[in-house]
This record gives sequence, structure tokens and C-alpha cells, in this order.
Amino acid sequence: MYLEKKYEKVSFELAVYSLGMMQSVLRTMISATGQYGNPETVIRTILKNIEYLAPHIAKQGSLITSEMSQALLNKIEDKPVTKDMIIEQLKGFIKNLPDDDLKRGHELAQFLLEELESQKESDAIFEVVLSAFNRSFTNTSHEAEAHQISIYIWRYLDLN
Repeated sequence: MYLEKKYEKVSFELAVYSLGMMQSVLRTMISATGQYGNPETVIRTILKNIEYLAPHIAKQGSLITSEMSQALLNKIEDKPVTKDMIIEQLKGFIKNLPDDDLKRGHELAQFLLEELESQKESDAIFEVVLSAFNRSFTNTSHEAEAHQISIYIWRYLDLN
């Protein structure tokens, strides 16, 4: 799908709606079936919905002003990523992993936790382990959180 240039002014709002729809649909699917649906189908459906909404939003004007957009972007950029925050999220992530499934992913998550808790963390080790950590949760219900944890660790490493 390609949105025309005339929708440029409402593109941020359309992105917000897209993410909101995706979050709602995925939560509903998990609640109903215990697993995510086909990601490609979910995305394709959401993009069709956005394509339908775009002309109406452009015509009536955006609810999200440019000032609001900038304020949101500033909050995102200013959100601190601390070692303690990542450690707490990893502990919760590990606690919620099933015992009998995803053994490799569980081991990698535990390794990341131990590395973060140590006083001698190494960027080179994180580079190698984070890639394997992400792959171990691909196509599982834990994929999104594993990816989020990886992003937080990369941001933490970049800042320190």
C-alpha cells in the first residue's frame, strides 16, 4: 500500500491508528486462541483499513496536532533506558517463559540477565547473544517482548 502525498500531514495519526489496531487485534487473537495470527494477514488487513480511513481523516483534519506529535517524539527520545529497568524486564520475561518449551531462548535470556548483573558487561558478547536471543523467539508468543528487550539493551549500550 502506498499513501499519496496528500496524506502526508496526517501520516503520524495514521501510524498511531495502525499501531493501535495492531495491538488490539493481537491482544484479541491471543485472548481467543492463545497465539498470534498470521502477521502478514494482520498487517495487510490493518493497512487496508488505514487506506480506507486516510481520505476521511485528511478531509476532517487530524486530531493529533503537530505540537502533540513533537511532544510525543520528545517523550520517546527522552525515555531513559537504565540497566535496572532492563534487568527487571528480563526477570519478568524469564519468569513467564514456559519451563518445557523454548529451552534455548530461556538459556539466552538467563545469560543476558547474568551479563547485565555482572560488573564486566561486554558489548561484543551482547552483539553475538542478542542476535541469537531474538532468533530463538521468532514466531512465538514471546517474540515481541524479546525484540523490545533487545532494543532496550542496544539503547543502553549506545548511551553508556
